[in-house]
Formats: sequence, structure tokens, C-alpha cells
Amino acid sequence: MNNFLIWPESGMRTAMGGMLAVLIVVKSSSAHFPWLVCDESKSPATVEVYFAEYAEPGQAELVENIKAAKVRPVTSTGLAEALALKVGEDGLIGKLPKSDVPRLLVLEHDYGVITRGEDTFLLRYYAKTGPELGSEAWSKVSVSDHLPLDIVPTREGNKVALQVNWQGRPAEGAEVHVAGPNIEEMKVNTDDTGVVEFPVGDTGLYSIRARHVVSESGEHGGKKYDEVRYYTTLALRIGETDEAKQAAAYPEIPAPITSFGAAVAGNSVYAYGGHTGDAHSYCFDDQSDALYQLDLAKGSDWKRAARGPHLQGLSLVSHDGKLYRVGGFTAKNEVGDEHDLHSQDSVACFDPQSGQWQDMPALPEARSSTDAIVMDGKLYVVGGWKLSGLEKTGEWHETAWALDLNADPASAKWEALPKPPFQRRALALAAHNGRIYAIGGMAKKGGVTTAVDCYDPATETWSSGPALIGKPMNGFGCSACTLDGKLYVSCLDGTVQRLNDGGSAWEIAKKLDEGRFFHRMLPTDDHRLLLVGGSNASAEKQTGVEVVDVAGE
Repeated sequence: MNNFLIWPESGMRTAMGGMLAVLIVVKSSSAHFPWLVCDESKSPATVEVYFAEYAEPGQAELVENIKAAKVRPVTSTGLAEALALKVGEDGLIGKLPKSDVPRLLVLEHDYGVITRGEDTFLLRYYAKTGPELGSEAWSKVSVSDHLPLDIVPTREGNKVALQVNWQGRPAEGAEVHVAGPNIEEMKVNTDDTGVVEFPVGDTGLYSIRARHVVSESGEHGGKKYDEVRYYTTLALRIGETDEAKQAAAYPEIPAPITSFGAAVAGNSVYAYGGHTGDAHSYCFDDQSDALYQLDLAKGSDWKRAARGPHLQGLSLVSHDGKLYRVGGFTAKNEVGDEHDLHSQDSVACFDPQSGQWQDMPALPEARSSTDAIVMDGKLYVVGGWKLSGLEKTGEWHETAWALDLNADPASAKWEALPKPPFQRRALALAAHNGRIYAIGGMAKKGGVTTAVDCYDPATETWSSGPALIGKPMNGFGCSACTLDGKLYVSCLDGTVQRLNDGGSAWEIAKKLDEGRFFHRMLPTDDHRLLLVGGSNASAEKQTGVEVVDVAGE
């Protein structure tokens, strides 16, 4: 730790800043508090008691000041016998009995009466620790009956909330200090519900302490005092989020790709085609021809399920366990040559059972930079343009189409939808509440946009929807899908936006560390989304599969 806070027992200078953290660099001595640090990975499991400013070894000789401290395990059934402690190299050390039930550890110690300037007070210390945050011990074991000043941690994504209780009730205005790996040390006061929050930095051990002062006169050890100062420390191990653990279980995609198609069918994620080269540079060899599959149930590596034409700017959707590939463009030029780009009208169906592609009725016109979705057994295609060889600009489409996938393939044909009130490409398409949402993209006139338009098949009409939150680039190359009856959009600024229940506005469901565009966001179960491929704002292609948990959001 590089910066230290001067606390009352070592001459604190007070600086008030509401709920803002106040940092003071120590230039002399620092305060000391008892800390419990448990290592249940050892056999037998051990607990150490440090007397220091943080939950780490301090001056070993100072531990003599707290040799009388009592350390007890706590389970859901109550308080166990105090542990036998001995003086070790860095502090007090004790062995923990085996336990098959969740448990926490608590410490209590009356330090004695202290005089600082004109203040004479009784100093009472408490400490608490347990397994990594997220363990059921933190939700199933309560120590409020044993610690008058208690700190209860809970985690939500990359933030931790600390509920500070005094005698079982929220402690408003309690002083809390937090230090940990790769976070700025902070000193805050609890709000009227007894809560403070802090952002998680790196994984590791966090040193947290709370202070509560009671105006109470009395006598202890033959010395009189005018108030009692209570301190509780919490040594808290914080690991990776559930999302990070889940993401670590999924291997990276085999090749860095943008502008590709992806869909979920059965227990697998499929990704087809895409651009593998540098931004704005296209050639035949930099377009993938592979259909990759990731089995989510088995947790195995990606495998190549099939091959097809070299394409990017295409769509891939699923219906009744099969995949449908729609449009895209092929670069016929070699690397370094003038771009020779051709949009395609091809549509094909892939059956995972047979591993074969089957041609479907071709689109009425070639198109790429489009998107597609299936709703009520119909395949809808909206947006995009037509690239025709060496021409520098594409032909923007004014049409939209639907194909009945339940019809006989021999007689199935594309049906024109009413003319959309826009011409956009690099947009996202999603089906929600019986309507087709055309989200964002780049407009023929006006450039990138967050505009949203909706098509209602029941009335065969288009209408305007609420624009996405944020700058226009949030709509460019975004990705959308529905999950558990909600419509979500993943944007370049890192926001995962959700349409509200009334369909009148977007709200922020999640804020990711880094956003993507020209990627795909896919639903996996009732509360998790997968972000696959694409690139970030620095045009760096992303190969990791990111899991976004929207449960309870």
C-alpha cells in the first residue's frame, strides 16, 4: 500500500467531502487494528491475527497488544469455542477445526482506555473474515448477534456494497475505509441505510474497516472514559465475477472476425464467415468460409462444422434447429489489389444433423451489410446495399423481404414487405412482442444513427421507435436479440441497452468495461447473453467470448 489514511488513534486531520473518498498521505506513524486472515487451503486450515493498518503482516512485536483477543468460528447454528492462539512470526496464529458447513470467523477485544489530547475513550476492537465473497457463508451465516458493529458485504458485478449495522440496525454516518488491489483508497460515510459501495479492482484481499462512536461514560480497568469507540475490520477476499468465470470457460473464437453471422441452435453457438483482415482492407483471403460451432453444454473447443462461400456482411439465423445463411459480399480481388466487392443473393440452410448445406430461394436482389431475423416461422431481411465490383459506392436498398420457412421449399418465395421509411445498412434486426425492430446503422443520408424503426406484420405498417441512448456511433454495427421477453442491444460505448416494458425508451441494463461493434450478441439462457467477435473502438478485433449476466437487472 502506498497511500495511508491517518485515523483518530494516530492524529487524524479531518477533511469532510460528503460521500467522496478523502485520502491523506501518512508522513509519520499509522494506526493499527486487528485483522483476521484465514487460509482454508492449508491442512489443517489456519487463521492469523495481524495488528496492522491493513490485512497484512505488520510489526510482529505489536501483536502483544491484542494477545487477549478471542477468535471464534461462527456457523448458522451459532458461536463455537474460542480458538487457541499462539504468537507466530507475523502475528497470532491458530488452527481451525474441520467443518462441513459454511462458517465465518469473528474476533473481539477490549483494547482499553486511551487518551488522545482532550479525549479519553474506551477502544473496542472487532474483526471478521471468511471465504471468498460469493460463498454461501456470507448469505447463510449472520454474526450480528456477536459483533455490535458489523459489516455485511454483497457483490453485484464489479461493485461491492457494504451494509454497516450497529446493534443489528443500519448505522447511518458510520465511517468506512476501503483499500484493495488496484483501487484508490477511500474513506466514506454510510448513507441513511447504512450502506457504502466501492468498485472492485483486481482480485485479491481487501482491507475494510468501519468506525462508530458512542457518547457513553464509564470505567474500565480502573480508568474512566467519556465515550466508546468501536472499530470492526473485514478482511475480504474478492475473486472474479461469475461472468468472468463463465467467460473463462469458453474458448476464444478460432479467428478474429468482424461483420459475420452468428446464431444459437440447440446447445451450440455457430459463427459463419466474416472479415479477418485489417479495417477497411478487403480481399478474398481475408474473408472466412468456415462455419464454426461451440457446444455450450460440453464446454469443448470451437470446431469447424462446415465450409461455404467466402462472405462477410451476412446474416445467420436459426429456426427449428437449423441455420439459415443470408446474403453477404465476396471480395474477388487479391491482397493489395483494388477492391472488387460483390454482394450476393444466396440463401442456404444448414442442418447440424447431416452437416450439409441446402440452397434456399435466392433473395430478389443481391445484398450485404444487412440483417435478418425469424419470427413466427418467417425469415425477415431488412436494410443493406448492393456492391457491384469495382464501383466505389453501393446501391442502397429501399426494399425488405420475408420468406415463409414452413412452406414447401420447392414453392417457397420471397414476399415484399411495405417499403421501409429508411435506407440503412450495418443495422441490427430483432423480433420483440410481435414486431420487427430495425435498430441503428448507417443511413444513406445523415450517416451513422441511433434511429429505431418497427414493422408490425399484423397491420403491415412501419412506425418509429425510441432512439438508442448515446452518440450516433452506438447504432453503427450494433447487435440485438431478445432474452426472457426483453429486447437488448449491445453498443460500441459498452452499454447493453434494454427496451423498457412500455416500449417507449431504452435503459442501461449493463455497462461493460469495453464495447464492441460489428459483433454478435446471442441469448444462451434466461439471464445470460454472449458477445462474440467484433472489434472495439480502437479497431482491435476481439476473440474472447464475453458473458453478460442480466439477471435481476
